[in-house]
Amino acid sequence: MKYMTSDVNSVLLVKSSLRPVSASLVWPHEDDRRLAAIVPFSTENKAARAIDEHDWSLEALNAFQKVLLSFSSESIQVPATIWDTVPARLAQINNCADPGKKVVMKVSLADQAVTLTGPKVHVSQVETAIRDFISKEEEKYAKETAVVLGPPIEMKPLELQHLLETGYIEAVTKKHRVEADTAGRLVFKGVSAAISAAIVEVYAKLREISTNQIPVSAAEAFLRFVTRDPWRSYINKCLKNQRIQAHWAVEGGMLTIVTESEDEYLKAVDRFRSTVTETEMPVYGPALKVLDSDEWTSFLSTIQDSFSGPLQIAVNSDKDVKRVLITGPSENVNMVKEQTDKFLKNNTVLKSIVDMPVGMVEFLQKMKKGAIDKLQGRLQKGKGYITATTDGEVAGFTVVGTKDGIQQTAKYIQQLQGSVTHQQLSIQNPGMRKYFSPGQPGDEKLKSISDIFNCIIKTHQEKKPDDRHCEPLNHVLLPRSRKLLVFKEDLTKHHVDSIANAADKNLNNRGGLAEAIIRAGGKEIQDHCDRIMKDEPKVLMVGAVRVTGPGKLPCKAVIHAVGPNFHEIKDDKRSRDELFETVTNVLAMASRCGFSSVAIPAISSGIFGGPLDLCTKTVVRATGLYFKRNKESTVSEVHFVGIDMDIAQSFKKALRETFEEYEGWNPDSESQETSPESIVLPPAAARGPPPCPPEYGEHLVTPSSYSMFTNQGLKITLIRGSILDQQADIIVNIIGPELNLRTGVVSRALLEAGGLKLQTGEIPEV
Repeated sequence: MKYMTSDVNSVLLVKSSLRPVSASLVWPHEDDRRLAAIVPFSTENKAARAIDEHDWSLEALNAFQKVLLSFSSESIQVPATIWDTVPARLAQINNCADPGKKVVMKVSLADQAVTLTGPKVHVSQVETAIRDFISKEEEKYAKETAVVLGPPIEMKPLELQHLLETGYIEAVTKKHRVEADTAGRLVFKGVSAAISAAIVEVYAKLREISTNQIPVSAAEAFLRFVTRDPWRSYINKCLKNQRIQAHWAVEGGMLTIVTESEDEYLKAVDRFRSTVTETEMPVYGPALKVLDSDEWTSFLSTIQDSFSGPLQIAVNSDKDVKRVLITGPSENVNMVKEQTDKFLKNNTVLKSIVDMPVGMVEFLQKMKKGAIDKLQGRLQKGKGYITATTDGEVAGFTVVGTKDGIQQTAKYIQQLQGSVTHQQLSIQNPGMRKYFSPGQPGDEKLKSISDIFNCIIKTHQEKKPDDRHCEPLNHVLLPRSRKLLVFKEDLTKHHVDSIANAADKNLNNRGGLAEAIIRAGGKEIQDHCDRIMKDEPKVLMVGAVRVTGPGKLPCKAVIHAVGPNFHEIKDDKRSRDELFETVTNVLAMASRCGFSSVAIPAISSGIFGGPLDLCTKTVVRATGLYFKRNKESTVSEVHFVGIDMDIAQSFKKALRETFEEYEGWNPDSESQETSPESIVLPPAAARGPPPCPPEYGEHLVTPSSYSMFTNQGLKITLIRGSILDQQADIIVNIIGPELNLRTGVVSRALLEAGGLKLQTGEIPEV
């Protein structure tokens, strides 16, 4: 009613509706519009209408009710969750839905409601618009306040660990009132707006922290060391002690480090490298058995107890090689390596042969049995033993034991041998072979003589060497019974402990000698090389040596040596120095593996472009200098092998020029057969030690003897020393026609040693 009376249009509508029934609407009390009355329209007609007043009243009331039915008043309750956003939009909604402003809107702040009053059609339009707006606001609020899972944040697991353990994730969740799911990845749970803000903040943090990777050893023992406790805790403790806030992990051979800044990363890397060190010790040959012994197990236990801090010693196995991997704190690893190397040397059972004639072996077995048994007892303490070999031309004592035990035993056996005299008589008379054969009179007579004089007499027939061992073209005997020999032979058929292969930087073994070794030894050698290169960070450097199995070759191992490639290096001096280093490394590796003999070809010649004479001379000189510097090497024989005569002759020339630079020394010409009479002895002026090779700055080893063979098989040995110390059937003296032994240096020495009987002529009959 208040609306009807206050709205001009509504008042006009009421008046126009009551006029047909001659009525109008009045308010008895002007100050209270809630109470209205319907009265006749004109007082003049009052009397006329009095008779029908009852009908008039009904008619007027019906007309007024019709007017009232065209109006409505609606109340809309606004949800409290969106009340803050609704009032500000009501005027705009009303203007859009009721441009004629026929609807009166009342907003109750206390009730959080909106009341609409006016023509029913207009009220309905405004009500619909408001309710649509409220529905949309409720839907929007529901979305904004719904608890949802945000998208996963892309980051490395180690970065997530870093953010968690530094407390950053906890701080973000509290700030934005969200929850965090960190099971393998980071996902926020909460309202969308809060999640979005948290995600933006996390990505900004990821841009600030430092995440870097560096390659590390992929060896199993190393990974086990750094990824498991107590070793992992030890590394973390070292980082913490340096106040370095870093998180790290090792995967796929890469060390990933996450820190707060680049400076922290550099500090962490430096500390990591100084905290953990790994070294590798390859073990070959006889030393492999030590790793399977109870002594090795006991040694490992002792080592672990002796050093503080985590320490890992593991053994990785390959076909022919085992590697002892020592991993742990840097200050401990080097000391453990030294002790391990010493243990392996002291416990490796090696084999050495002390050569001597068959008769000498039998004599020592029979007459020096007590001394031999005593040596046997000493060796047995170290799992060693002594055996005698009297198989035809191959005779001597085989000593098996540790390196020190072998050296001491071999030295004592040689002393026993030196205390016994051995002489050999050549019998050329017809029928003597049968006469002295077993069961014949001569054999029985020799036995009787042996018993009477307490000696051993043996008969044997010299045999020609078989195809397995060809005769050397030349050889030099060095101090400590070491031999350098030259052979013309196929290296793949040469019988030694190890052979050197002229390899390239990738161990591809294609072409030249390397390919011949693969053809003869089988594909397994190349497969072994391929496995070695997988563990190498890049190609091998010049001078590098690697060891593989022999395959089908008649040796124990192949030492692959990367010599200089003269096609790539035009500086001959540099190439020569690198070749010198390569040969030295070959011999060092052979000794490290416990080998006693090595066959070396003309490395870097052939397909590698090196001048043949330069290569052979460098190989020989490097060998000589190696023996001078490494007196304890296990290598006792080095064979210089050439597949054709040009290479063999070049080695022969290099050996002669290196150790004996004598003029006219040409005992064995290839073009013509040389008779013993044609051999020219070196002049006196040429005698003495060889000149110093200026490019190496020191003398090579001076050999104590030099031997060679003529084409007829006659062995000639040149010995540097006193003629009085030589054991021979005949000594030739140079003397004048007066036969005066008191003149001449040699004559006087013989007279002093042999006595006056030599001068008086009391010479025994021959």
